Amino acid sequence: MAATLREKVQTGAEYAAGRLRRSLLITPGDDEKLMRKASQSPTDVAIAEWEDGVYNSRKQAAREITGRCYAEFDWGHRERVVRINSLDNPHSAADIDAVVAIGADAVMLPKVY
Repeated sequence: MAATLREKVQTGAEYAAGRLRRSLLITPGDDEKLMRKASQSPTDVAIAEWEDGVYNSRKQAAREITGRCYAEFDWGHRERVVRINSLDNPHSAADIDAVVAIGADAVMLPKVY
């Protein structure tokens, strides 16, 4: 029996990426309340925003809050991704260290202008 186009696309996406990513939810990494909501949402990918969604004065807090939320909340099937600051930004080195330490599933690179 021939597979439908939808079955072929789904099978290919699962093979190539290991999972389907039908929906993405971006949340400021310094907002614990929104991070909790993200952990309970039906989204496939929960992105903790550390770039322009967080004031410079809150960058360290975002790293700490995201790490605590990753450790304390049940993320179920959700892929946990962090969008870091630009590599020419003074916060980028600390971002990379924190992403590794907190065990994010993936890193989203910042916008390119």
